[in-house]
Amino acid sequence: MRRILLTVFLLPSVFFSSDKTPAPRWHMSGSLSEACSCSVPCRCNFGGKPAPHPYCYSMYSYKIAKGHHGSVSLDGLKFGSMDARFGRTLYIDSHANEAQRAALNDIATDLMGLKSTDKFYPGQSMAHIATRYVDIEQESDPKSNHLKLGEDGEFRVMSPSKQQPAPFGICMAVTASG
Repeated sequence: MRRILLTVFLLPSVFFSSDKTPAPRWHMSGSLSEACSCSVPCRCNFGGKPAPHPYCYSMYSYKIAKGHHGSVSLDGLKFGSMDARFGRTLYIDSHANEAQRAALNDIATDLMGLKSTDKFYPGQSMAHIATRYVDIEQESDPKSNHLKLGEDGEFRVMSPSKQQPAPFGICMAVTASG
């Protein structure tokens, strides 16, 4: 009888247990545009220290081609940040509805460490100081890169030659989950 009871209790755990990792809360694919105060390429993106200054003031945006947070679609939306001496400001696409704004804020918290108040580099805080809902323009091609965060800041980089890629700023494909 003990053997039968043990089998009855153990068999469900064999059939219902799983080594599968749970589905991510969110997933996105799209592009990232960034420019900063460092020399090109920015060593901060590769675990180095900023140069030629002891700080890295940056401006960047994620353009989501396809994405979701739970059941909330994020297709076509953008979010980004400006990081400066006293902290970072989060920018969320003004076209996002309330559920999408909450989802983008949650993703930004994961990706950018918005809850951290650590110093990024001496004299530069990474504290989240504000969130703004603005129109975000982000366009790029092999010869140019353009980002505008509302009326707060903008960069536009164009190649001096038709044969050379744009020399400053980064635009790259990105896929992330959390």
